[in-house]
Amino acid sequence: MKKTALALTLLATTLGVAQPLGGRVFQYSVNSDVNGPYYGTTNIIYFHMPTVAYVNPYLYVQGFMQAIWSIDGWGSGTHQGSTTITIYHNEMLAIDFQNFGDLTKVPGSGPSGPLTNLNIPMQYRAIAFTSAHLPMAIGLPVFANGVTFNNAWNAFSWALPLETGGMMTIELDRRITVFPDHGPGTYVNPGELILIRF
Repeated sequence: MKKTALALTLLATTLGVAQPLGGRVFQYSVNSDVNGPYYGTTNIIYFHMPTVAYVNPYLYVQGFMQAIWSIDGWGSGTHQGSTTITIYHNEMLAIDFQNFGDLTKVPGSGPSGPLTNLNIPMQYRAIAFTSAHLPMAIGLPVFANGVTFNNAWNAFSWALPLETGGMMTIELDRRITVFPDHGPGTYVNPGELILIRF
């Protein structure tokens, strides 16, 4: 069983390599050229005429991985942002979200006194859909903290080409809540999307 883990960090951008997105792409050729007379007394001549198809593995990921908020003003507030990730594939995949959690303040990016909150609470939700836009029975369709979200998406969150139609979309929602004691600075969480090919 082939298991190649492809980690796409959520701080990376989409692949810039052009790939065919219109479905299957065929290349046809012939060989074993036959050309010539056949002498002798044999009345029956056999020609081997095999037909061979090589189906290559295919994986193409399209979407925006990184989410950025710029927050101004005072007091408390909550905001939700969404992104869509599309996966084209012809192999069984395991879809695993890992390392999602609260945002942690980057040291030196702003004041960090004793009354400063160094973590911004985050909640996550991801819903997977087939190519026919039918919801799939994997993942977590409700908002949850990072630990619950990471545990819901794991190496047993499988996507089968027969089920997805070879294309699936994941709608990822992030919800941020900022309180008055979240001071100036940069807050980061290094979430990852991991695809495991079988």
